Amino acid sequence: MIYVHIPFCRQKCIYCAFYSVPVVNDCRIERYIGYLCREIASRKDEQENAKVKTLYFGGGTPSLLQLSDLKVVTDCLSENFDLSDLQEFTIEANPEQLTEDYLGGLKRLGINRLSIGVQSFDDADLKMLNRRHTAKQAVEAVKTARSVGFSNVSIDLIYGLPGSKSWEKNL
Repeated sequence: MIYVHIPFCRQKCIYCAFYSVPVVNDCRIERYIGYLCREIASRKDEQENAKVKTLYFGGGTPSLLQLSDLKVVTDCLSENFDLSDLQEFTIEANPEQLTEDYLGGLKRLGINRLSIGVQSFDDADLKMLNRRHTAKQAVEAVKTARSVGFSNVSIDLIYGLPGSKSWEKNL
């Protein structure tokens, strides 16, 4: 398994303990992609003759990357590791970023699993969590992912939010 951490977010959610930094401009992402590809190349010999079965892009918010940036990273990974047995290629994504065009581009890159950060289907919960999407956008993101051809879709939900009564509704 190879895990690629994309440390960028539009804003920090109140519950998040993962390392992330705000996206200031595309130059920051471009520099990171360059450093990431150098790191990937430097680790090539550590996995000699190993076939990678799982790629996972987590974060932060990997879906903040343009498709062209994701292609640079996936090309770099395939140049340095044996991906011929790749079975699962996952990207974490936020609902508000999942347009039909973007999802189609993810499919063309070979991504076959989405992990969507829904967190809640209750707008009051989402506001408290400092999320950028609405409950309606979350539902639409899942529907659009399925319509584009993603059959392996997971969603993150948060249980036990203070004052929330939406757990059964979320399920």
